[in-house]
Amino acid sequence: MATEFLQTTPEPTEEEIRGAMASFSDDASVELLALVLLGRGDFIDWQGALAAAQQDPDLRTADALMGNPLVATYLEDGLRQLGYSCADVEGDRL
Repeated sequence: MATEFLQTTPEPTEEEIRGAMASFSDDASVELLALVLLGRGDFIDWQGALAAAQQDPDLRTADALMGNPLVATYLEDGLRQLGYSCADVEGDRL
């Protein structure tokens, strides 16, 4: 029984991320995906990444983003390309 519970209960961090993403507006989910696309190197400019992110709502889901093992790296790289750092975001300085 305990093993079954552990296999079906998401990690607290995953649950928090999913909860936060569920509360995002469409614009916020587009911007999050655009940040991933920018950090992944698919685009060199923010406007191009935004336009691409608007095209596919399926890629803006928690499942799609969390299914990418490098999503944290891409987010960090995307922030860096826009002149921000994770420390800025963590410290609520944006």
